[in-house]
Amino acid sequence: METTFYPQASGSQTKCFDGWVRRYYNSHGEEWSSMRTGAADYAESNNISDGGVFYQTSTADTDKWMQIRRGLFGFYCASIAGAAVTSAKFSIYVDAKFTDFNDTLALVVCTPSSNTVIATSDYLNAFGSTLIADEILVSDLTLNAYNDITLNAAGLAAIGETFFIGMRIGNDFHDTEPTWAYNKAAGINVQMAENTNKPKLIVTHEPLSPNGGASYYGSFANY
Repeated sequence: METTFYPQASGSQTKCFDGWVRRYYNSHGEEWSSMRTGAADYAESNNISDGGVFYQTSTADTDKWMQIRRGLFGFYCASIAGAAVTSAKFSIYVDAKFTDFNDTLALVVCTPSSNTVIATSDYLNAFGSTLIADEILVSDLTLNAYNDITLNAAGLAAIGETFFIGMRIGNDFHDTEPTWAYNKAAGINVQMAENTNKPKLIVTHEPLSPNGGASYYGSFANY
């Protein structure tokens, strides 16, 4: 059987949320290593009309980087607690993509400091080091449509009562500095929980007994 989960939107974030966190310098930018490992200056998980992940080069100085943004997507999965999960897909609706560096999308398990609101500290502390899906080229994503990404064994094993997916651009995840070019970017914009086409976690699992959980009664949407 299949159950679909969504992040909770602003005003109802009692169990999970979606959002993004960034380090931004200025138009002059800074070195790649500082951009990746320095403290974030801003995080947002309320009233987001458009979210996503990307990095951008300086518009002023050579070999400098202006910002990196990382995304978090939370799902409250308590209704299938105890069920054997056989497969799962993370589905995002892509509004825009930036392909100047021919980069990839990297998904990891994420452990934010809170289940209900993002913090700037999550930029450095929340994102895991193990990929939970095969990386996908940003250029291969379909615009103005849902794109499904199948979770691997590590991703399935991580699905618990509350499950957060961290999203980074591949070069950020691997710490591979791209060849610099003036005013270029890599990444995507996606619709968030406040939008019509919300992020989704679609879980296929064995049914529970009537005493084991509500998912016994069939497929339904959660948050």
